[in-house]
Amino acid sequence: MEYKLISHALDHLPLKLWDHVDQVIKATKYLVAQKELTFNGISKRQIEELGILVAACHDFGKSTSFFQEYIQSRIEGREYTGNERDKSHALLSAFFGWHMTEKWISKNGQLDEHWKLFLPFAVFLAIEGHHGEYKSIEEVLNSHDKNFNLLKKQIGKVHREIFRYVFPNFEVSGGEDFNIDAIETISSKLRKLNRKYEKPLDGYDEEKWLEVQIEHRLLALFLYSILLESDKAYLASDNPEQYERKPIDIPDDLVDEHLKKFKKDRLINEDRNRAYKETIDGVNSFPLSERIHSITLPTGLGKTLLSASWVLKLRKRIERENGFTPKIIVSLPFLSIIEQTDKVYKDFFGELYEKRQDRLYMPRYSIADFEYKDGVDDKERSDNSVDFFLNIWNSEIVVSTFDQLLYSLFSLKSK
Repeated sequence: MEYKLISHALDHLPLKLWDHVDQVIKATKYLVAQKELTFNGISKRQIEELGILVAACHDFGKSTSFFQEYIQSRIEGREYTGNERDKSHALLSAFFGWHMTEKWISKNGQLDEHWKLFLPFAVFLAIEGHHGEYKSIEEVLNSHDKNFNLLKKQIGKVHREIFRYVFPNFEVSGGEDFNIDAIETISSKLRKLNRKYEKPLDGYDEEKWLEVQIEHRLLALFLYSILLESDKAYLASDNPEQYERKPIDIPDDLVDEHLKKFKKDRLINEDRNRAYKETIDGVNSFPLSERIHSITLPTGLGKTLLSASWVLKLRKRIERENGFTPKIIVSLPFLSIIEQTDKVYKDFFGELYEKRQDRLYMPRYSIADFEYKDGVDDKERSDNSVDFFLNIWNSEIVVSTFDQLLYSLFSLKSK
């Protein structure tokens, strides 16, 4: 079927809205499949379905004539003369996402009541913030109050083409009854949720309700994160091999082999070898449920290589016993230490780094080179493509600063 609605202007060439949404859905399915997800009361299959729903609804607002006029002006290289607010699409798309989530919940009656209460809001937040930042419920309500007339204007300009879109496990036609009345009903539910969510639901004490809220927060941010990455994946690269996330096999004896190149005739090497052996011998002895470990050694006894060897062996053990392969993130306080560590890692990776490059190992800090090579091809990437692959840390091992790590964990911005 031939579709006309446009999503992006890529070098003044149109990317159809259906094609973009289909790409985002495919990327979402791939990303969710790579994750180990263990939430109480909701299955991984259901989370995947929600991710697909978010992907399918996230650009619903681009179907308005306002946005289509704007994107057409971009393609033709002329100035857009319409109202900037009219062409916005995230808030309208978020309301549509809530609307479709309620329909999805009606088909998943086995969900716990607290998920039924929260999931529409989680989908709403993921979509509403995908071009800005993840908001609080108070910020959402304030935004809605300011934009109700805009939403009313936009809903009357939605092209019906979008309701013909069919994707695996999702049909947009299920939302043909979406209108301004639905938006008003959802707004009322938002206000009730704001009041209701502060107190535990029946059957939950304060402690148990806090645990539930933590799971809510984690799943909501997971959906948001998946959308942010999926939305840009195919725009950054149309080569699936470059977007591949299958773990790279890293021999856990790389450091051992590297150390054989050094002379061992000095006293300090005896101390290093003793510390190395005692630490490495213990990597298989503790239960994996113990998550925090420390290595304390005097300066000069090779903590960088020792910790690298230890974590590679732990990675291999987790892979063997738990069936998944974790990333390794090395977080350090100072640029001078990071630069030293960067050199050490590239030295012991040797030919493996030359072959897989940044897909294997990536230094990510303020003065690191702005480039991304994965060994798949030698084509020069656009700045947008480089920015994407660097920002998602698409590498098995990342060396970065404390502030970069904390920002990636706690920032609510989409970039």
